[in-house]
Parts: sequence; structure tokens; C-alpha cells
Amino acid sequence: MFYSDKDLQQAKMAGSLSGFSTAMNEAPQIASLLKTKAYISTGKIRGAPANSQRLQACCGDSWLAVGDAVQAFDPLSSQGIDKALRSGSSARHFIFYALTDSAPQTKLDSSNPYICQYIEQQRQSWQKYVKKRDYFYAMQNRWRDRPFWSRRNSLQP
Repeated sequence: MFYSDKDLQQAKMAGSLSGFSTAMNEAPQIASLLKTKAYISTGKIRGAPANSQRLQACCGDSWLAVGDAVQAFDPLSSQGIDKALRSGSSARHFIFYALTDSAPQTKLDSSNPYICQYIEQQRQSWQKYVKKRDYFYAMQNRWRDRPFWSRRNSLQP
């Protein structure tokens, strides 16, 4: 894996097999490991967005977003799978209560008190994640002069 911002020159370069090999050879720890293991690149280099993002509205008329559909965490946080499982489990509980404890005419949308609890839980989860993410980004001191990290450190107050 290679993380960067798509507008940075290094990311553009790493989109090709030769550019990716160059980027890996410029990373001292990775370069020595690749050499020791006699790594040979095969296949196609693929890129995908991996930024943090969330839906502004995580529910609507009879639908509820869960997992990465409701909020996607930066892969550097290593929280994605845990977050997806927790939000799915939580959504299941709130939907169950919304269907069994509510009056029959109660809608399954943001007017339902149980769905409102899920929405609030997701809002709090996002706030907690962003605070932790920014804290850990700020701890990174080795590459503060590199654009990728200086952008993330600029998020700090």
C-alpha cells in the first residue's frame, strides 16, 4: 500500500509500475525489505480514494446507512472494519426497537426516536474519530516537511 493525495507528484508517479517501484526504492525501510525478499512487481497498479468522509444524512424514508456507507475512516486509522461491524450491529438494534416498541403508524425515518438515537450515535462516532485521527496525525514528526504529512498536521489547532 502507498498512501498519498492524488494531486501530489509522488502519487501521480506511483500510478505506473516504474513510478511505484521508484517510490518504494526511495523508502529506506521498504526498499531494504523488498531487496531482502527479492520482490518483483507484477500486475497492474491500482489507486482508490481513501479519505475520511461521511454522509450528511445517514437515514431517510425506510432506509438507514451503515458501515462505510454512513462514514468511511482513513485507512491509516485501522478502524474501518471495527467501525463497520459496530454500526451494523447498532443499526440492527435500533431498527428492531423502532419496529417493535413504536406505534404501528410510526415511520422508520428521522422522526422515529430510535432512529434518532442511531443518527446521534453516528454523529458522536464521527466526532470521536476525527479528534483521534487528528491527534495521531499530529504525533507524526518524521516527515513534517513532506506535503502529505504537512497537510495533515495543518489540521491541528
